[in-house]
This record gives sequence, C-alpha cells and structure tokens, in this order.
Amino acid sequence: MGLVITPLVGVLLDRWNLRYVLLTTQLTSIVLSSTLTFLTLSDRITVTWIIIIDTLQGTVKAFDLPARQVIIPRLVDKKADIYSAMASHSFLINTAKFVSPMIGGFLIASSGAASCFLVDSISYLPFLSAILTIQVKPVVRNLSDRKAQIWQNLKEGFVFAYEFLPIKSVLALQIVICFMAMTHVNLMPIFAKEILSGDAKTMGFLMTASALGSIVSGFYLVSRKQAIGLEDIVARSAAILGLSLIVFSRINNRPIQGHPVIVQAGSSEAGQDLAAQTAEAIFTAQQTLAEAQNFYSSVKGRLSKYGRSPDHLKIMPGVFPVIGRTEEEAKEKYQQLQQLIHPSVGLGLLSGLIGGHDLSKYPLDGPLPDLPDTNGGKSRLQLITDLARRENLTIRQLYLWIAGARGHRTILGTPEQIADQLEDWFVNDGADGFKIMPPWLPGGLDEFVDLVIPELQRRGLFRTEYEGSTLRENLGLPRPVNQFSKVASPELAGASR
Repeated sequence: MGLVITPLVGVLLDRWNLRYVLLTTQLTSIVLSSTLTFLTLSDRITVTWIIIIDTLQGTVKAFDLPARQVIIPRLVDKKADIYSAMASHSFLINTAKFVSPMIGGFLIASSGAASCFLVDSISYLPFLSAILTIQVKPVVRNLSDRKAQIWQNLKEGFVFAYEFLPIKSVLALQIVICFMAMTHVNLMPIFAKEILSGDAKTMGFLMTASALGSIVSGFYLVSRKQAIGLEDIVARSAAILGLSLIVFSRINNRPIQGHPVIVQAGSSEAGQDLAAQTAEAIFTAQQTLAEAQNFYSSVKGRLSKYGRSPDHLKIMPGVFPVIGRTEEEAKEKYQQLQQLIHPSVGLGLLSGLIGGHDLSKYPLDGPLPDLPDTNGGKSRLQLITDLARRENLTIRQLYLWIAGARGHRTILGTPEQIADQLEDWFVNDGADGFKIMPPWLPGGLDEFVDLVIPELQRRGLFRTEYEGSTLRENLGLPRPVNQFSKVASPELAGASR
C-alpha cells in the first residue's frame, strides 16, 4: 500500500497541516492496535482481519513517516542543525527497534499477543502529546503553488528525481537493496521457528540484533556534521549487506545429526500412531516374544502411511538383565536385590505405573483388583494387569517385579543364556535392539559389557567398533532431510537396520 500512495503523499503533505496529519496517524494507529487487542482477547482474530488491519496500517505509515521527515526541518531554528536533527530522529527510532522486539517477544511468550498489542496502542500516547505541544514553523507558499495541480506536482517530482543524477543513483540503489536484500526480514519468523526451533522470544532477539547495527550507525550519523560524503557510505553499506547475506546463505549450520534422535515411549494405539509419524526409536516394554512380534509388525506397518521406511524407526524394548556364572547364581543375586525393596517404595512404584490408583487399602498378599481405565499410561496398565492375571501374582509379587525392571522384561541367567534370549527376539522380528537397564550401577552395567557383549560379538550380533561418531549413525538412522533444501539428502538411501 505504501508503494502505491507514498509518492502522492509527498505532494499532499505540502498542502496539508502537518500537525493534523500526525495527530490523525497517531489516533488511527491507536484504534488499529486496540482493535487487534480486542480481536485477540475475544478469540475473533482471523487471517482476514490481519490482512485488513495490515493494509490500513500500511496506509497510515505511508502518511506518518514522510510527515515526520518533513516536519523536522520546521522544528529546527538553524538550518545547519537540520542534518543532526534528522540523524537524531533516526537514532531514536532505531533505539526503539532495538528494545521493543525484545520486550515484545517476552510479552508474547509470557502474556500472549494481546498484551503486546495493548502496549503498542499505549506507546503512541507520548508522541501524540508531543505533537499537541510543539511549535511548528509555518511555510509561506505562493498562491500559484497552492493552486498547482496535484498531478502536475507529482510529475515534476518524478522528472526531477530522474534527471538529477545523485538522487537518481541513490533511489536506484535503494530499490535494489529492498528488492534483493531486505526481503530476508520477511523470512525471520520462519527462521526463528523452523531453523532455531524458537518462539516469540527468539524472534525478538533476532530483530534486536538487527536493530543494534542501526544504533551503531545512528551514533556515527549523529557525530557527523554534514551530509556530504554519505553517498559513499551508502554504497559501501549496501555492498557489505549483500556480501553478508551471501556468506550467511552458504553456512551449513545444521547440527551434525540434523536434529537429535526422537525417542517415543508408549504402546497404545495413539502412541503407535505418534511413533510411526514422528519417532525414530521406541522405548517399549513387551514381556513375551509373541507380544513383541505383534507390536513390531503393528508399528512398522504404520510407517508407510506417513511416507516412511521401516528402517527409519528402531524398536528397542527395555531389558533388566541379572547375570551370574550359573543360572542359580543369577537367581540368588536377583532374590538379594528383591529383598532390598521396602514395601512402601514398591507399592508407590506400582501405583505410579498403573495410573496413580491407590492400592494401600488392599491386602499385599491378595490379587490385583479390577482397576478402572486411566488417562495416564494405558499400555503400561494393560501390560501389568495382563501379567498379574497370567502369572496369578499377588500385589506384593507384582510390586517386587515392578520395582526392579519398572515393568520391563527381566531376564536371568549366564551370559550365554542372556545372549540367547536377546538373539531370539532380534532375529525373529521382536526388536531392532535393546535398552539395557542394569540392576545396579556401575556393577550391573560392567557385568553386561564384560560378559554379555563379547558373547554377542562372537555371534556376529553386535559391533566390534562404532560405525560413526553420533548416536544417529550408530543406530543406523538416516540424517533427516533439511525441509528447506530442494535436494533430498543422499543419506536416506543408506539407512539399514
């Protein structure tokens, strides 16, 4: 809107009272910001409303900014001070641009957009007060100037700008800068959200950083006493801006993994759909190979619906291994660990895993009662209930089983027996890998690394050295494609289980 009417505004401002123009623009801005506040608070804000108000604000700015520039010379007594006044005005505006995005970002993040619109509407009041109190020197014009046709004046302005080389060159440079370089400002919200995974605060900091450079420039301009020589500075600044954007566009600042590996936990229908759509690994808790195979095929079968390959999601059940030189030693070690569990601790853990149901009013050596559904861990409640019914476990036996493995699979035996069970699940599509949950630290983990890992390596089931330097590479997951890149990443073709 400003592009269309700004040239005409320049002609009109020569005929109008600037005080009334600025009063009108400030009052209109207050009304528009207040309207945005009301629409946001009443939850009536829509894209249509935003477009309408943006159009009106563009129209207001087309009058407001030129009027401010025109009125400044009329406020200064000495002609020699006009340049300093203009530079000071620019400095103050850029200072506001430095502070306001940061404040706006905090306001939006903490109180919502409505509070930001409200503060914006209030911010016009000091300038409104200043316009009412300042003295503006009148400009005496000839009667013939007043009667001149608007379109004739507009034509004269264009002809003068075209034929006067300094103005023509500066305007041409400004057009190129706005068309080729300044459009990056419109991409800042996308950059803040998608690349930096930020919010309104992030956007505020980005805009603040941009305004900081303007403040430094403002200091320089205020320190200068004349405008002669600024054309060279404008040209150099444009060159620096262009080179900076070129360098910035070539920087590969994505994390080495693209983004961290996304791990999901949960086996409900909703959880499986969520994992198939977004996750790259699932931490799950099946108890038997048949259950694991059903879950494995169910989740892997959903991936095609979201355009994903089965290799792009790793299913990794939790395993609680208790290792001994003999099977009897492993069982004895497990019983020693179980005896360390205090009843109140075990009962609290069990209650937490079944949705917070209070079991303290039931006998510990009695069966698990029928429990109502929960909005918590539905799959974990079902798993524990099925186990209690299948194994005919009491509440005490159930919490003893829960306290160690937290509902995950417990395996006891020699290193070879542990490896047998892991291999059985892995080769029969029950798991892509396992999340090892040592019974104690660091000893339990040391035993698994020193005794079970060598056996798995001997069978060719576990690596002897890492494939890469990141978790993503060692899980065999592809580096995610940059959604802003036109060419798909070749790593997608190299993913393997």
